[in-house]
Amino acid sequence: MIDDKQRALACRVLLATVGLERLWTRSGPTDEAFTLLAVGAASLAASERVMFLATWTMWNGSGSVTLAELVDHLEGEAIDVLCFLVMASKYGPEAIDDWLADYGRTVAAA
Repeated sequence: MIDDKQRALACRVLLATVGLERLWTRSGPTDEAFTLLAVGAASLAASERVMFLATWTMWNGSGSVTLAELVDHLEGEAIDVLCFLVMASKYGPEAIDDWLADYGRTVAAA
């Protein structure tokens, strides 16, 4: 099972793929992230909104995003990072650490 520290770092990495890592800290969502969630992230571009909601889904299940939205709006690194995180999460904390080592170098250091 993924621990809270890993989950928070993973969320930052996901958001970094769309330039929104400022919305998450090493311990969880910022006040801005809570505000955006409350309004359905309507002010964000489609790819940002979809990744933002996927991040909330990873965090606590509160971001409702469909598979169709993920496929339609995420491309390249963003979809790769998300899909590999989903796979890693099924293999436990060590797999998450490996995923963070592969994808989270820049974000984890911040």
